[in-house]
Amino acid sequence: MKKKLPASLILPQFLIFRFSLSNFHSKISSSKTKLSLLFFFICFSMWAQHPPFNADGTILVPAGVLTMNVEGWGAGGAGGGASASTALTGRSGAGGGGGAYAKGVISVTAGATLSVKVAQTTAGGSGSGANGGNSYIQGYDTVFLAAGGSGGPANSTGGSPAGGAGGSATVSKGSITTTAGSDGGAGATALLNLLAGSGAGGKGGGTGGGAGGLAAGSVLLGVGPGQPGSPPGGGGSGGLHLSGSPGQVGGNGAAGRVNVTYTCPTYSVSNLQTLVNACTSVGTAKLRLTGTNLPVGIYVVTYNRTNPAGTLTAPMTVTSAGTGDFDVVGLTIAGTSTITVTGLASGVCTNTVTVAASNVTVSPPSVGGTIAGSSTICSGANSGSLILSGHTGTVQKWQYAFAPFTTWVDIPSTAGTGFVFGPLTQTTRFRAVVASGTCTAAFSSEAIVTVNPLPTITLASTAAPVCI
Repeated sequence: MKKKLPASLILPQFLIFRFSLSNFHSKISSSKTKLSLLFFFICFSMWAQHPPFNADGTILVPAGVLTMNVEGWGAGGAGGGASASTALTGRSGAGGGGGAYAKGVISVTAGATLSVKVAQTTAGGSGSGANGGNSYIQGYDTVFLAAGGSGGPANSTGGSPAGGAGGSATVSKGSITTTAGSDGGAGATALLNLLAGSGAGGKGGGTGGGAGGLAAGSVLLGVGPGQPGSPPGGGGSGGLHLSGSPGQVGGNGAAGRVNVTYTCPTYSVSNLQTLVNACTSVGTAKLRLTGTNLPVGIYVVTYNRTNPAGTLTAPMTVTSAGTGDFDVVGLTIAGTSTITVTGLASGVCTNTVTVAASNVTVSPPSVGGTIAGSSTICSGANSGSLILSGHTGTVQKWQYAFAPFTTWVDIPSTAGTGFVFGPLTQTTRFRAVVASGTCTAAFSSEAIVTVNPLPTITLASTAAPVCI
């Protein structure tokens, strides 16, 4: 005669069986998910410029890119909680709907920054599950949007609440296709949860949508929270409650995802020209790149510098196709530095380029020097020789000023280190303006030519006698 197990042992035995089975399924599901994600990333890296956006991010539209291929999933809805089962009964919440899938092509402007908005995980709770959010690109939501799935209703009153609706294909936007997410499974009410289960989460839309959370199953006396959906867009399953146990929460709805792909242009440059040489005190020169395929947009130029040696990058904005200017920095040693451009990138589009090098002349700071030749003369005489020495750079011009010596006047055609100016009728100051390359000009010391008035001779009205 067979003995019946005491009632006190039935629950633990079933719970051990249930949780062992649940853990087994969980491990298999986890392994499948990881393997699927591995294959997804490997395949994606072969054909896309950007990794999947699993959270909000930005994209700088590369030069020459006019359209982008976009696809996305909305977030899955969270599963419904379960509670308040009456004596000898159990209740389960409904599953959340899977996020919808959308795919299309958008027109973009080179140099613009796109803001990618990805719906994040929808947290499950003890009440009805929250709705999943939408995934889209800001400013393009009228042509590209993947709608989130609806949350699964809670079960605290009995019955079989219907599962949350999958993300709507009608609400979603995509020029190629939109596919609704799967609806979540219904909740239930059963005697001691005999062969009962909660509502499973709905699958994310399209072939790449994530699986919904597995239903919290029971052979007898089962209890437990809902399971999370898998990204992208899987809905969470409902919680499973048994009378006398704490309320159970629904599973999380999985986050959405956005993928962006496009073809990078091949940039080409043919000439590098120095527009503005450098001064050691500033260390910056301006160069120009020209090329047959240099479209409008924002770039990063990689270049080598010989004096001092280094490899650097510089931003460059092309506003007129074929020509772009950029600054070379760190030119702090006087002499010649050879600049060679080796790379050109716009956004994630990168090219190795070869272009003839250009030399930059790096000048030391300007020094005005000292003028010799201060003197005193009579009115109407020339200044005498004014000689400049101790300067660094080239004399650009000479200047003079009269009292109160605040306004300086350029002297035409007097470039050089020495000259004579006149005739003078009042005291005058002179200085030279000296510039070294592109460095800020400097003033020399001032020379002062003091002008004395001529003597006045007064003749007598009658001649005085002269004794011989």
